[in-house]
Amino acid sequence: MLSKLKTWIRSETDAVPLALMFVTAPLMPLTTLRELRRLRKYRYLPDPEELLSKRPEGLEGFSDKMKRVLRTALLAQRTGSRRVFEQEMEELLARTATELELADYNVTQLYQLGSLFTSVIPVTVVSVLIFTSLASATSVLLGCAAITLVLGVTIAFGIYPRELAVPAPPLKSLIAAFPIPIIYLILYILGGRGVGVENPLLLSVATGSALLSLVHWMWVKRVSSAYREARELVRRAGTASYNVYAALGIENPEYLLDDKWTGIAGAAAASLYMLCLYGGEKLADSLQRLEAYVGEYLDAFVRLREKTRTMMFYALLEASVVSVMYAILVACLYFMSGDVMGGGLEGFEVPTHQMIEEFARTLDPVLLLNALGLAATTAASREGNPALLTLYLPMIAATMWAGYKLGLVMAPQLLGGGV
Repeated sequence: MLSKLKTWIRSETDAVPLALMFVTAPLMPLTTLRELRRLRKYRYLPDPEELLSKRPEGLEGFSDKMKRVLRTALLAQRTGSRRVFEQEMEELLARTATELELADYNVTQLYQLGSLFTSVIPVTVVSVLIFTSLASATSVLLGCAAITLVLGVTIAFGIYPRELAVPAPPLKSLIAAFPIPIIYLILYILGGRGVGVENPLLLSVATGSALLSLVHWMWVKRVSSAYREARELVRRAGTASYNVYAALGIENPEYLLDDKWTGIAGAAAASLYMLCLYGGEKLADSLQRLEAYVGEYLDAFVRLREKTRTMMFYALLEASVVSVMYAILVACLYFMSGDVMGGGLEGFEVPTHQMIEEFARTLDPVLLLNALGLAATTAASREGNPALLTLYLPMIAATMWAGYKLGLVMAPQLLGGGV
């Protein structure tokens, strides 16, 4: 199941870049695919000979977009006409433009929905449950926090065009998260000696993930730099009158096949490689077409990131509001656990100090889940990849921890000094 999902995501991400190479390469589509496989690209796709023998319904496991690209490639191969692929690219570009127009609106709507499960619903429901079943209140908080995290992932796979998403960094980069367990262990030991702090798990992640955030920020910067470089290479190639390699200013053609090129940038670099080898008479036209397509997609990438720049501010604001509300809620519970409410009402139970302390401890994972959800939502809306939530996790988690502390300080003034 996991491998099928991985294949689907990969094919959805690669569909437009592959179509871009098919439409700009000097070779016929399936010949281009064979050459790409020889260059160790798109090895998970069927072999061209196998593809010719497959029925359209035999392309199981791939996304609908990839199936459409491969079927169009088959049609172009059989008819010997490249025009069908030019029409396909125009439709894909138009569809991406529509997705981008809707993405900003849809991201905002999902952010508002996430806000409901981060603050409004939990606080409203828990405000009632704390007087009937404090254990149920904890379950509701954890459930709502988990829903926020799921919504963050939904933004990436349901709204953001996959071909414009920043690829996930290598798994080995997670080694940079090693400070998190170390810091948590230190805080745990200090807590056992009576020098504890509120929400040690949240604080450990807020401080310990800073190095990982820096590593992943450098990764995103590298990807963005590769996109800009790919566009510049395509522009330079378009100015060449004869020797494209000389215009590109690179000594080794294999540089165009480097692993640093991903997504549209990878398609642009691989297309340049094949155009330099097999360009022929229509080299100038192919380079012009490549520059137009690459320019449109990379412009779309920049526009989408600019549109979603404010999402980080929204996430920090939401984090501060949620953490302060939870802190005030805990303070109110302590306030009411005295004799303020007298005998109480039938069916209602004022929590004891011990129950409140246990509830306050469970807020640590709740706040962490909320921080993860907000970070995933921000990463999904800006980079199109919730795996890059580490970019925003330190700031959001730190804001939540500080907001909780601030709420505990503010509560006595709000309650007239009764805490």
